[in-house]
Amino acid sequence: FQTLYIGIDPKRGPSLYSIIPMIEMMFGVHFIKGGMYGMAQGLAQLNKDLGVNIELNAEIEQIIIDPKFKRADAIKVNGDIRKFDKILCTADFPSVAESLMPDFAPIKKYPPHKIADLDYSCSAFLMYIGIDIDVTDQVRLHNVIFSDDFRGNIEEIFEGRLSYDPSIYVYVPAVADKSLAPEGKTGIYVLMPTPELKTGSGIDWSDEALTQQIKEIIYRKLATIEVFEDIKSHIVSETIFTPNDFEQTYHAKFGSAFGLMPTLAQSNYYRPQNVSRDYKDLYFAGASTHPGAGVPIVLTSAKITVDEMIKDIERGV
Repeated sequence: FQTLYIGIDPKRGPSLYSIIPMIEMMFGVHFIKGGMYGMAQGLAQLNKDLGVNIELNAEIEQIIIDPKFKRADAIKVNGDIRKFDKILCTADFPSVAESLMPDFAPIKKYPPHKIADLDYSCSAFLMYIGIDIDVTDQVRLHNVIFSDDFRGNIEEIFEGRLSYDPSIYVYVPAVADKSLAPEGKTGIYVLMPTPELKTGSGIDWSDEALTQQIKEIIYRKLATIEVFEDIKSHIVSETIFTPNDFEQTYHAKFGSAFGLMPTLAQSNYYRPQNVSRDYKDLYFAGASTHPGAGVPIVLTSAKITVDEMIKDIERGV
């Protein structure tokens, strides 16, 4: 199941990724107080402490390339051109290559017309559920409820079919951090792997009847955990996030939740690199760049990129 957290069919994944469950068993998994949002808040505060100005609701429209010197020297934001010495882009790389580069200055290995032909990781149907009872002493922090036919479920995901007996991941963060739910209540996060929008083009995620059907499937799966047998009668909040939302909210190509699929041909040296090979002063980080997807790996991508940027600054490049 762990390979689904980098968005690849276990049968297609390079053998290197078989170390993921081993690392989890040997070293455990770190928990961030305040949850994933706590990490985002911590990074934001650290940047502010270092004098960084963070602008919200400022959508990047284009990366400006100086054609004479072949360098990135500005970005277009909300109609304004802003000049910078270095530009680090953490938006999803396929979307950047397809939509943010000028027509006269594409990323040579990834021109816009080739972006759709790349292999993309699976997507996910997410549910954020709040219930009016505290069950944190009756359930585990991390839970996986498997399909009766796991192999068949994997085939459904990567062949573009919707599963009616999915494997789902269930996370109850207040088991480890009581501050993540109001007193006497519990928050539950559910992830159901699904096809991305290219492979699963026949699935209409805007269909409310379909959404309701998937919710019912998930609630039936949750009811197999004893404490959640009567979960529907305790729901006080429910938020849904579909592959469409990944595409529309985060500009994730085809709604892929984990960026480019980490096949052998899209890993390591063959994955989009952190330092642009085409234009000076342009850098990339994120799930679709080296080394890959998953929160710890994306943070590693950021560190690799910043280290390379600092080296360039010190060399006067």
